[in-house]
Amino acid sequence: MPVASQFNLILELDEGEKYFLQNTLTGKGAFIEPILARKLIQGYETDSHIPQLSELGSLVKDKETENLRLAMDMNRFRYSVSDAVSLTILTTSSCNLSCHYCYQSVLKELTTGETMRQDVEEKLISHIRDEISHGAKVLSVTWYGGEPLLNLGAILRLSAAFLELCRKNELEYSADVVTNATILNEELIKRLCDDCSVSSFQVTLESGRERHNLVRKTKRGSPTYHRLLDVTRLIVDRSGLDLRINVDATTREDDVSEVLEDLEAVGILKSNMVSVYLGRILYFLGIDGAQDSRQLAES
Repeated sequence: MPVASQFNLILELDEGEKYFLQNTLTGKGAFIEPILARKLIQGYETDSHIPQLSELGSLVKDKETENLRLAMDMNRFRYSVSDAVSLTILTTSSCNLSCHYCYQSVLKELTTGETMRQDVEEKLISHIRDEISHGAKVLSVTWYGGEPLLNLGAILRLSAAFLELCRKNELEYSADVVTNATILNEELIKRLCDDCSVSSFQVTLESGRERHNLVRKTKRGSPTYHRLLDVTRLIVDRSGLDLRINVDATTREDDVSEVLEDLEAVGILKSNMVSVYLGRILYFLGIDGAQDSRQLAES
């Protein structure tokens, strides 16, 4: 008999008029009706099979099967075979935004906009050759920054070299990009997917339109919220999208509701290429990261 997943997270919105359901094991989420939310909260044992809930991972065969899946996933990660190589590559420490909680506000040595040098690119390629000679069969790359796309040349050059090495030596290859998405457009998304084998983008929104535009603004102070909504639609037409919604101690329920409703309005939540999740911001290293958040909370 199907039962509710123990990894369901249910957020009440609009004073109980609607609910947002997320499964933290699969990373998938969707809006659901109040009556269904209440059933899931109560445990939901039923003979009926609801395809949407099963696809989300929110309705499972039984808890034993779900626990087994979790154990298998953890063991797969813990005891992963040594023939898989995973790299996170910082193409540049430069960024076109001025988020108050960014490490760049504290680590001054990284605020000079240092960009990966050619000799570093050559060393990375040499490193992959060494890994292949030691039996590597899988290569996965995460492009990271700063804003990694500000050094697009390095991504294009290294991707071409990695893909050629993988082709010649029969390696599996995958790539993803952690980006603020503000400089992405349809042409660039296509180029990254087609020429660089990028299969997923990770993009972050703040919890609420006003909060987002206060926190994730350009260095000239321009807002980015609606720009990002437009870009996410372009991404899901060609690739996977991991969409993080930042929250902290000052986040209000209405803030998260606002973002989810905007994502629903543009059709993002209907795509099976999207994973939406909440990410908690922790402030440290002397950053007064809650300053802008308090400014919003007190307004």
